[in-house]
Amino acid sequence: TDLRSKIVESADGDSADLYAGMENYETRNLTVHYRPGTSGRPVIVFVHGGAWTDGDRDWYDFVPASFTAAEGYVTVLVNYRLTSESVFPSSICPSRTSPAPDVSHKAAWYPDNLNDCADALAWTVAHIASFGGDPDRIYLFGHSAGGHLVSLLSLHSSYADLRGRVRGVVTMSGAYALEDVSMTSFSDALDQTFGTHTDPVVLGEASPASYIVRDLALPPFLVLYAEDELPSLTAQAVSFAGRLQQAGLPVETEYLPGFGHVSEMESIEDPEASPTARIIRFVEEHP
Repeated sequence: TDLRSKIVESADGDSADLYAGMENYETRNLTVHYRPGTSGRPVIVFVHGGAWTDGDRDWYDFVPASFTAAEGYVTVLVNYRLTSESVFPSSICPSRTSPAPDVSHKAAWYPDNLNDCADALAWTVAHIASFGGDPDRIYLFGHSAGGHLVSLLSLHSSYADLRGRVRGVVTMSGAYALEDVSMTSFSDALDQTFGTHTDPVVLGEASPASYIVRDLALPPFLVLYAEDELPSLTAQAVSFAGRLQQAGLPVETEYLPGFGHVSEMESIEDPEASPTARIIRFVEEHP
């Protein structure tokens, strides 16, 4: 059960709750965008950001504008359980009319979010052909916390079987070595998600960089990062890509001048924007 609200105001003064549509409070779900009558198309599995504590697939319904409407790919938008302190299991609060539970209850911690993404990928492999997608041509795409999750899913030894179905990984402004991120910016999110922002063992276990080993059978990575980046994320991207390269693993990097942590993601709505065009080129070059 999700009791959160996120009120935003439009330019004309109207306000709306971005979480109002989550009536069944179910965050382990996905939406498939596809062109009817097609088959064998590349599949983009998108995992949103939000510091692991925030976000919803429906906020990113602009992503298929480029990948599905313009390019004819199949796009899968994934919701995973969030680690916000105000998320509670449905057994405690089965409806929106029930009293709010004590804040000590949480629906999810890491690795619940990672397991949810793995389940979404497994579902995609099993079912995407029914929507015109090629289950042997799946590309993971994650932004921010989503970049962390798709990178970890691709590198972690527990998901080696699923990794074999992935043809490429696009990670945009992710976190890859959690013990080295800016604690001024991320300590609260780390505490809510991993239970600590100080224990290097816990953070290391949850870091994609910890699983880089030479000769790993890894799909090619595209590591993107913006000019106006959140604190420490530029260093995270450069270091992560460098470690992949040093291990002899396939990786490409792209610096996005003129973009920020938010605007790079917003640009995905436009197939001609440089971040979007770079992702499309990556997909086409790695069939």
